Amino acid sequence: MPVSMFLEYKQELNTRRGLFDGMVGAFLDNYDMLVSQAQTHLGNLFDPGDYPDVDVVARKFGFKTVFSPVPESGDFRLDTNAVDIEELKEQYDAAYSARLNDAMQSAWDTLHNLLSRMSEKLVEPEGEKAKVFHKTFLTNAQELCSLLTHLNITKDAQLERARQDLEKMLFGADIADIRETPGARADMKVQVDAVLAKYEW
Repeated sequence: MPVSMFLEYKQELNTRRGLFDGMVGAFLDNYDMLVSQAQTHLGNLFDPGDYPDVDVVARKFGFKTVFSPVPESGDFRLDTNAVDIEELKEQYDAAYSARLNDAMQSAWDTLHNLLSRMSEKLVEPEGEKAKVFHKTFLTNAQELCSLLTHLNITKDAQLERARQDLEKMLFGADIADIRETPGARADMKVQVDAVLAKYEW
């Protein structure tokens, strides 16, 4: 995860943990009553062994997170010789570079997939009923446009230009126009296809 997203991620994580804990607490508070209801509904089929004590049930739930810092190359606190340390450093550098390349390729692939879906969606149907355009047609692109500022961890100038192209394309776009006006759809398709053709994906 890019460091710039950590604070937002942590806040969302805390919100979800609070929701989780609240739901678990409500369930445990009502557990004995729910068991009694089950006994009433099941009658002779009720088996107390199917319902553990509330303390046992409580231990079935958990919400845990651990943030582990990734050491920098050279941070090998090992009781070993210099040759082994150098080999470990080389392995770490290679693995780090591979992860970095994968992360950047993933950002490019995500943008390419979104633009390709948009282009396909904007093809006018022949002899078929009109396509339905949900508001997510634009909001998903807008969210990705914002997210790419964080995902571009190597500050790739090409990726930033592609992001800016998407941002310009979305500026002033209105989902109602796209739904109702063939000209608006045709204009956006031209812009989307131009971005797709501009870069080596």
